[in-house]
This record gives sequence, C-alpha cells and structure tokens, in this order.
Amino acid sequence: MVPPRPMERNKVREHWPLQEKDITEDLCKRCGLCCSMEIKPQWMDKRMMDALRVMVENSPDVTFIGDGIRIQCSHLRKTKHSDHPERECSIYEDRPQLCEDYNCVSWAKVSNNRTRYEQVLDKAKEFNYVTE
Repeated sequence: MVPPRPMERNKVREHWPLQEKDITEDLCKRCGLCCSMEIKPQWMDKRMMDALRVMVENSPDVTFIGDGIRIQCSHLRKTKHSDHPERECSIYEDRPQLCEDYNCVSWAKVSNNRTRYEQVLDKAKEFNYVTE
C-alpha cells in the first residue's frame, strides 16, 4: 500500500478537523451523544408497536420515536451545576470497558458517518472545545 502524499493528508485533516485526541475526558463526560441509541424493529405489526409503546411510556430513559424507540443510558444524568440543562456520565471513572474504548471521532471516520461527526463537532463547539 502506498502512503498518501502530504497534500492528501492535509485534505483528510481539512475534511475531519476534529481529531481523536480532541475528545478530552471532560468533553466525553459532558457530550452524551454515544450514550443513546435508536432501535427500529423490523416488524411493523401494530399490536406489537402498541405493546412496545405501553412498555416504554413511563420510562425516563426510553422515548417512543414513531417507528421505534430511543434508549438513553441510565447513567447519563442531568448536571446540577450547569446554567442550562446538560447531561453528564454519572459513572465516568468506573464506566464499562466498552465505553472506555469508544472514541466518537474514530467511529465516525471509520464508518464515514459525517452526520455523527458533525454532531460531535457541534457539541465540541457548544462546550467551547473548538472554535469556528
């Protein structure tokens, strides 16, 4: 495999200005984007969807989103010290290995998920970790 020429490397950096090393402990702890997922069942049986709606309607960590559900990690909690509602990992120091190994920038790049990358970039800007 031939390594990319220097100009090509610069294009990659321009295309993905936020790098893996930019995801600091504080940013990771405050972001929470990877702490929820959407599940959209392949079955579209109305009675099954009604049953699903009943099961999740009173759960604070589960939201019905039309054709599925969004599940939020039960350890992601509102912070008490912020001026506006933020969420923060309540077990960051003792989080599971899966969470510890995860890097949102790496994942976005590997999966070429520009939408997720832009969401991470927006969070980094919101928390003043990067500037325009």
